[in-house]
Amino acid sequence: MGAAANTARRNLSLAFLFTLLLSAGLVRLAAVDEMEGDMCSDEMMWMLGWCLDGIGGDQPVTDAAALTSAEYVGSFESINVAGASATRVFGINARGDIVGSYTDTMGTHGFLRSGGVDTTINYPDAPGHRTTFTEAWGINPRGDIIGRYVAAGIPGTRGFLLSHGTYIDISAQGHLITLPTKIGASGEIVGCFHDINSVTDMYGYVQRGSSATTFTLPSIPVPAGSAAMHNGITPGGEIIVGLTFTTLTTQRGYIVN
Repeated sequence: MGAAANTARRNLSLAFLFTLLLSAGLVRLAAVDEMEGDMCSDEMMWMLGWCLDGIGGDQPVTDAAALTSAEYVGSFESINVAGASATRVFGINARGDIVGSYTDTMGTHGFLRSGGVDTTINYPDAPGHRTTFTEAWGINPRGDIIGRYVAAGIPGTRGFLLSHGTYIDISAQGHLITLPTKIGASGEIVGCFHDINSVTDMYGYVQRGSSATTFTLPSIPVPAGSAAMHNGITPGGEIIVGLTFTTLTTQRGYIVN
């Protein structure tokens, strides 16, 4: 039997064994750039389809012909809070409750639209610290609302949770700016915080109860790991999506599982 036939039989046996182990959960697929060179060698690539999928995976999509578009079929409804000069919508839950912010002659306020009725959301004033700005950014199926506020005499921007009619400050302690973006069905809150300002540095975080975990990206230049923003979370909190700046002018999405 020739050398080529022996090689083919060996590769086929390896592929069969690997498939069995994979289906049994005894092995896992690593990222292509983490694989040993032999795994994606010429003689193995015919059986390892993910090697092919990984080629040029970081290249931008440049073929416009590969993109399709279609005219939207459905209704379009403008959302404008009565008396507002500007209205912004940031979140919606499965029941159709909508949250956002609006601006009028008195400033910027959060709002909830539920059943066609708009309710203003203003974080309560603290003694000696009048709230000057409120925005609602996310709402989960049980109606918990998260957002941000600014208060006179308190540096930076603060985060809040509105649950069962009670406002709770959920600011990241020791940080200048806290920007919650979404709240999951089981109550997990994701967003970002900043130590310098909202442009120079950005750290993604997830808050579960009273515990918060920071997500950093060591590959990002100064400040180290400071260019990530969590922007969505699945029910149960197992998967998080977000935005990162790989350079000062390049943005990429990410998934944390």
